[in-house]
Amino acid sequence: MKSVAFERGLAQASRVQLVAIMEPRPDVIVDFVFEDGMLYFGVQNISPVPAVKVHVAFDPPFRGLGGNASIPELPLFRNIEFLAPSRSIRTLLDSSAAYFARKEPEHITATVSYSDRSGEKFSSTMRQTRLVSIPPPGVGEELYPHFGN
Repeated sequence: MKSVAFERGLAQASRVQLVAIMEPRPDVIVDFVFEDGMLYFGVQNISPVPAVKVHVAFDPPFRGLGGNASIPELPLFRNIEFLAPSRSIRTLLDSSAAYFARKEPEHITATVSYSDRSGEKFSSTMRQTRLVSIPPPGVGEELYPHFGN
């Protein structure tokens, strides 16, 4: 015969599992954007719930802003304490001409680590983000309308 305490515990465990299934988890991505001859880099929470303690790691490392800044070492992307739902942080990487003239990597792997508000940890890797597909310097953006916005 099952005890009342056992049945309550089972019911509570079932509710916890149901909440875990129904409640969405954070989903954070890294994106490189080509706009008006400039390259931008952004971290975006594409989920309806907040992400906390967001950290981005890159392989290989690369430089931006005329070669003066190591992007993987920027504090902005090493520790984002709170990234609200459907929000992003974006910064200028470089002009596409300057980036490619320095022969910076054309393929970059970004690994994003983050947690939800309860402390559960998540990680996702975007392999081979293809900067090589961005129009080369001197090629008009009108030929590549899918790279705007």
